[in-house]
Amino acid sequence: MEEKNKILYRILLGVTMVLLLLPMFQHVVDFPKVKKLKGAIEETRVPVFEWSKWWSGEFSNEADNYFTQSFGLRPDFVRLDNQLAYGLFGEFRAKHIVIGEQNYLFEQNYIDAYTGRDFIGENETVEKVRKLKMIEDTLKARGKDFLIVLAPGKASFYPEYIPDELGSASDSTNYIFLSKELKRQAVSHIDFNAWFMENKGKMDYPLYPKTGIHWSHYGMLLGMDSLLHRLEKNNGWDLPDVVWGEIEYVDERRRIDDDIEQALNLFSSFPNYKMAYPEIEIKNKEKDRPKMICIADSFFWEMFNMGMMEKIFNQGKFWYYFNTVYPDEFKNPTTTGDFDWDVEFANTDVFVMMATEGNLAYFPWGAENAFLEYFSNNYEFNQEQRENRIRKIIENIKSDEKWLGHVREKAKEKNISLDSMLWKDAEYMLAN
Repeated sequence: MEEKNKILYRILLGVTMVLLLLPMFQHVVDFPKVKKLKGAIEETRVPVFEWSKWWSGEFSNEADNYFTQSFGLRPDFVRLDNQLAYGLFGEFRAKHIVIGEQNYLFEQNYIDAYTGRDFIGENETVEKVRKLKMIEDTLKARGKDFLIVLAPGKASFYPEYIPDELGSASDSTNYIFLSKELKRQAVSHIDFNAWFMENKGKMDYPLYPKTGIHWSHYGMLLGMDSLLHRLEKNNGWDLPDVVWGEIEYVDERRRIDDDIEQALNLFSSFPNYKMAYPEIEIKNKEKDRPKMICIADSFFWEMFNMGMMEKIFNQGKFWYYFNTVYPDEFKNPTTTGDFDWDVEFANTDVFVMMATEGNLAYFPWGAENAFLEYFSNNYEFNQEQRENRIRKIIENIKSDEKWLGHVREKAKEKNISLDSMLWKDAEYMLAN
């Protein structure tokens, strides 16, 4: 009996040692191969030794962080932890992800946008659109096109699957006020959020996936087609043709249609559901090839990945969140601050700004102020142009009863005419 216990002890000790050493072995020889984690995972780099870092303790912190995030088999250990939390308690380890009715997945910021929790207010929205209108007028005066694109939002599209305890629709949301203000101030835009909701259940194939946060691949292609036609109409261009072929309607998810599910990093999968995948070919590339810069959130990624910027436009740029620049980032870390803006503005034919409802509180991420600062430093306006811009601002004030009321009160306080006060306010807004 004692001999059997010794054998059992040795076996358990051996198994324990193998389990303890296996992560180190896998990290060194990279075997067995482990799938990387999906989602917004920040990869840690091997720390570079420097004596200054050694004495300050910075190297020790970097090394500790690297080995904590990069030890062997870590992705599978993370998946195991996620799977146990979901299987036993119905909880997700991934932050800000919500499971709704019938396994529809959402991100919290889309629900916050739909329920108005992130509403920035009417005055701030009016001011934001005023700046966008100034950008549009300035660009068009120089023969360049400008377009705002409101991408669809999953919470607005599928509100029936949002858990009741997370709230309901609000009349005061960034999307409602921004879309209204874009119309009122006559800023060129496409409202895909409204179009998606109007056509819900009317299309042959799903416009939104159950386990993804972005428009479906099929819905994205419809959006891209509409965007290209709009730019052609605005500018008289004849862009290369996007030709649709056979549409596969299959009981699986491809491309971006399960991006939230992938970000959960589970071993198991959600039940399959049918999605559509058209075959696409871009032809007649010898046609007009203007240059476009698109300032957008992740809703532009799939268009970019389809080769839109290189096959339809002339080496266009994707300024991701008005920060990282693609495709340049693939070769070297590149941001919008690295460019010669004189060159970029001179060589660009159309500027597009795109965002979904979950990001409208921050849209366009400071680009409006950067554009106007560049214009004020580089473009001189003659007196006629200046007065025309002031008159447009006055028209905007007069079309808003609440705004006009504030100006009327200021005119009484200063004991001047309403017209004089309107002109003074408009001059101030133009200068600031």
